[in-house]
Amino acid sequence: VIHFTWEASADAASYRVEIYDQELRLVSEQLTDKTSVSVPRSSFGQLATPTLMWKVVPISPTGLEGAASKLVSFTLE
Repeated sequence: VIHFTWEASADAASYRVEIYDQELRLVSEQLTDKTSVSVPRSSFGQLATPTLMWKVVPISPTGLEGAASKLVSFTLE
């Protein structure tokens, strides 16, 4: 299991966590109303490279998307 955490956004009712491979293809997407999420490693399947990137998109109570965080890279072990 891989754990992701981030700072709360004042206007967010929920968050979408997006995880990408090195070619910027979306490999996992999680919705949560918390400031953390745990993703099973098996969600990523067989990847050509273990380096991935993730970002968080805050979503307002009316469904509008806020500014996404910067992409942060990490390596599966």
